[in-house]
Amino acid sequence: MKKYFLVYCLIAIHFVFNYNYLSAQTTNISGQINSFARVTAITTNTITIDNVSLATSPAGATVTSEFGNNKKIMIVQMKGASISTANDVNFGNLTALDNAGNYELITIQNIVGSSAPYTITFKSNFLRGYTVAGNVQIVSVPEYTNANVNGDITTINWDATLGRGGVISFEVKNTLTIGASIDASGRGFAGGLINVNNGGGNLNSLSYRVAATDNSCGTQYQAGKGEGIADYAFNSIPGMSFGRGKIVNGGGGGNEHNGGGGGGSNFSMGGDGGAGWNGAGTCSGGTATGAGLKGIALSYTTSVNKIFLGGGAGAGQQNNNVATPGTAGGGIILVRAGILTVNTGSPATRGFYANGTNNVQTGGNDGGGGGGGGGTVILDVLTYNLTATLNVSANGGNGSNVNDGTTHGGGGGGGIGPILLKNPVPAAQVANANFVSTAGVGGLNCSSCPRTENGGASPTGSSVITGWNVPGDITALPISLGSFKAYWDANEVKIDWTTISEINVNYFEIERADASMRNIKVVAQKQATGFSATPINYTAKDELPLSSLAYYRLKSVDNDGSIQYSNWVAVKNSQKLQVKIYPNPAQDYVVIEGDESLDKAKVVLLSIEGQIIKETDFSKAVTLQLNELPKGLYILKIIGKMQISHHKIIVE
Repeated sequence: MKKYFLVYCLIAIHFVFNYNYLSAQTTNISGQINSFARVTAITTNTITIDNVSLATSPAGATVTSEFGNNKKIMIVQMKGASISTANDVNFGNLTALDNAGNYELITIQNIVGSSAPYTITFKSNFLRGYTVAGNVQIVSVPEYTNANVNGDITTINWDATLGRGGVISFEVKNTLTIGASIDASGRGFAGGLINVNNGGGNLNSLSYRVAATDNSCGTQYQAGKGEGIADYAFNSIPGMSFGRGKIVNGGGGGNEHNGGGGGGSNFSMGGDGGAGWNGAGTCSGGTATGAGLKGIALSYTTSVNKIFLGGGAGAGQQNNNVATPGTAGGGIILVRAGILTVNTGSPATRGFYANGTNNVQTGGNDGGGGGGGGGTVILDVLTYNLTATLNVSANGGNGSNVNDGTTHGGGGGGGIGPILLKNPVPAAQVANANFVSTAGVGGLNCSSCPRTENGGASPTGSSVITGWNVPGDITALPISLGSFKAYWDANEVKIDWTTISEINVNYFEIERADASMRNIKVVAQKQATGFSATPINYTAKDELPLSSLAYYRLKSVDNDGSIQYSNWVAVKNSQKLQVKIYPNPAQDYVVIEGDESLDKAKVVLLSIEGQIIKETDFSKAVTLQLNELPKGLYILKIIGKMQISHHKIIVE
């Protein structure tokens, strides 16, 4: 007798599935990853740009690769505030922010132009107002599925002439691992310039805003102010960038004779510079000081939602060519991530830094420059997983010391910048969250003198503000799903899943589809925990599963109605029917017996080629006559309510 071999594989698929972004390759990132351009014209959804500066990491960036179709960018107005312009102590006080500090994320529809100027159209209208004369720029926002910072990330300096720079921004849909520093320190508003023409004479307290060549009250010349969120031409006082008055968050320059520069500011105020050389006289009508005034504190609220560069510090005034200029403020960092974690084997300096620049600590017998104000750090993070220390700071810079035996003017300390968080760090991880900003220290007024004024402390008692939401076209950052599996358990299908983290999740549904993938049905629902930074296990059942191949997926519904799906998981019925078949091998007949699991089952006899020979309904026991069949191998197929089994029958 010729032998036939037939193998029937009854497979129970026990399928563990992670969201496809979990298994996606992690991108290592470092260097200068952002591109920039100045905005020269703007409408509701179109801009014109020039002065493009392309990212250098990875190499090969082009205008279209950075600002082309479907690319996300950040638009931000750097300046444009209105100020008091009178030449008195109120100079540089804020009268209106207007559109200064407005920002949002938005997606590009297309870009037109083979060279600058380029025209960019966006997929939606802007949510906020922007004034081109207020220094508006766009910044590319690289998007990653998973990212590992394996080398320091930095950016270009803010350049008011070119109208771009000073920002680091990127987005990670799932896990961002910090193994180095993301550092925008000193990339913000520029420090003030030293007076080029030496000036010596009386202490001048009267010149709050003057041109570089002003020589009022004798032959003295005043030092330059640090840069701030107000522009001189925008406020109809072009060129008046010298003198002791602050310009919002830019510190004032030191006046004659050897006054110290004021510290830059941001979230907290800077410190005043030192008064100057105590051996000088006093200008008529003035007081005995040439101190540059400190930058003022800017307001940060979740409702107004504006962000700013750290203010530049004022320069020290000189008559011996040894004064120090003011230093730059910190830049802006805006990062979005689903999960933020750290690489425990990386340097202890890993973290986010937007510090103002420290001034030199060994000046001469002229005025010292102030320290820059801290910048701004925004972390739009759903879940933290801090297994080691993560540093975040927007420190103020230290003012410069005077290196002389007699009193001159040291530089004022810089104020701190804010740390803006979407969600707080969980209490269990706070010990690893070194989220602290420190104000800059004022410089010494002489080698053995007291220091001038330090930068100010936080006006709210903390440099951290929570509940911050980034406006515009943001990518929904999903729940982090650790596993999802579906499998047979007795006479039902069991579904298990684990979330690594949840943010604002309302409930889950289990959806089932048949083999055609057309008939989709909800078979179970579970309430979500809602918010969790630790793994949560869930289970559900399909108590009336299909008798053949079926597919299951997880649907998560957030409180705002947004929906996310897992991929489908296949489950095939693998339950064995309780059946007894005899005799086998058979000659004239075969008997099939079974229990209640065979109620309403169907018995089908098939040839080895799959052709139906006989079929009948089952009722406790069935006898099939075989005496008319040729000898050989046959297949007995029993179709139950939820199971199908196959059995080999040999006819002799």
